[in-house]
Amino acid sequence: MESESEQRFGFLVTDVGRLCGKRFDDLAKSTLDLTRAQCRALAYLAHHGEISQASLADILDVAPISAGRLLDRMEEGGWIARRPDPDDRAYAWCR
Repeated sequence: MESESEQRFGFLVTDVGRLCGKRFDDLAKSTLDLTRAQCRALAYLAHHGEISQASLADILDVAPISAGRLLDRMEEGGWIARRPDPDDRAYAWCR
């Protein structure tokens, strides 16, 4: 059974993570006009290089249709370019 201090510590760790995420969101939106999800997608694209939409969705732990909408918005903003793929809707990569 957890002590009261252990429960408080877990709460504090969770709260710090939430606040850091909120701060990241605010900075990314104000400086880059990107969401946290878009920043994560760019980071994975930079690491993995050219990757299919389905593979990126799996890495991001989102549905492929959600990844597609995310990539559509990023392409409209000029953050990524896409190329047709016979096995998937598109390849996506960083510019």
